[in-house]
Amino acid sequence: MEKKTVNTGVKVTKFRDPDAPLKRAVDLLIAKNGAFRTDERWVWDATHEAVALGVIKVEDDNTLAIGHDFEQFLLKMTETNSAYAGSLSAYRSLLRDRVEEFDLRDNDIMQKLHSLSSADDKIIYLTNLLSSVLAKTEYIVEKTTSFEAKLAEIDVSLSVIESMTFDEDTDG
Repeated sequence: MEKKTVNTGVKVTKFRDPDAPLKRAVDLLIAKNGAFRTDERWVWDATHEAVALGVIKVEDDNTLAIGHDFEQFLLKMTETNSAYAGSLSAYRSLLRDRVEEFDLRDNDIMQKLHSLSSADDKIIYLTNLLSSVLAKTEYIVEKTTSFEAKLAEIDVSLSVIESMTFDEDTDG
């Protein structure tokens, strides 16, 4: 059997623009629906600052994911480098797709949020809304637990009736 000889190795990726590695990593993150696993050193080097800011999160030690204020980060980057405009557009498209995928549209809530002028009013409104949803969820959980208990009682009763019927059938 003939041995293969490798004459070339992995070359270090060089970019002309100093922002190019970060832009490429951001584009990969968006293209992979907000998270991807990588062991490539250039990706980690390029995203180091964004990870420190929390704009990009590290999950499971080798997975990058979109963090908080990612859109604000893209807006800021677009101001200094117009190449990020495409990334911003792709990110907004990803968000739109996710909203449609999970059917997260509630026009009444969004209209109410847009009608509120201050951030404090929006926070209070969303806090009240969340509190209401949690209360309703707690009520539903209590009802479900109650129904499960009643079903367990019915199951035991049916088992007793079934055993009594079986005993009558064997006695006769």
